[in-house]
Amino acid sequence: MQVFVLSLADAVARRAPLIAQLQEYGINYTLWPAVDGRNGLSAADEARIDRIKAHEFLGRPMSDAEFGCALSHHDMYQDVVTQAYEHAVILEDDAILQTNFAAMITDFQLKNYDLLLLDHWRAHVDRWRNKHIGAGAVAHRALNAPLLTTGYIISQIGAQKMIAQSAPIAATADWPCDITAMRTYAADPRLVDHPDFLAGTSSIREERSVHQDQKTKPSRKPQGTRPTASRFLTQAYWRKAYRKRLGKR
Repeated sequence: MQVFVLSLADAVARRAPLIAQLQEYGINYTLWPAVDGRNGLSAADEARIDRIKAHEFLGRPMSDAEFGCALSHHDMYQDVVTQAYEHAVILEDDAILQTNFAAMITDFQLKNYDLLLLDHWRAHVDRWRNKHIGAGAVAHRALNAPLLTTGYIISQIGAQKMIAQSAPIAATADWPCDITAMRTYAADPRLVDHPDFLAGTSSIREERSVHQDQKTKPSRKPQGTRPTASRFLTQAYWRKAYRKRLGKR
């Protein structure tokens, strides 16, 4: 299975623990150079993004570091398609592999999927729809779009869908399109972990905090306002009700 490690060129110390784990497990990998947005984007990369649409979607300006990360993941999807990989593992350079990760790679059993989230945060899944991944782990069908792109596996078809639905880039790497409309699964237990959010360092998080002050706050309904019966006629209402009934965190 093709394994990508996404990392900035100068992040040698940051990726060292992950590289050591991969070498210990005997897993071959390709070091993928991330698009570096810390000092602005190149003209070529500017042509691949939509800042106005991103602002509308997030309610705030999207930072160049965030664009760089999203572009990097997009470029790996393109490589999966170009090289005709059946599927590929994508790991960010601060990923922490769990003990059964290597066994899962060797014994990978998941079929008919687009995206398998090896690490995820705030995932809501279908308790009844699950498949065996390998190495004693299972995958539950995702009912929402969990945060984190620390580690995941994408299929050839999944990469094609990502490319078709996310260009030009107008959203963060997690996720540039509606992955609930794809065959997305979340690993249980998680096979990849991430550092503590507060303890780790991240140029993306630093730039995002600057732009948070510019976020447009949604208007609130007057206190005491009750929802109208028309909500029962919307797909969103019944989709949420379905998730509450059949899903689990």
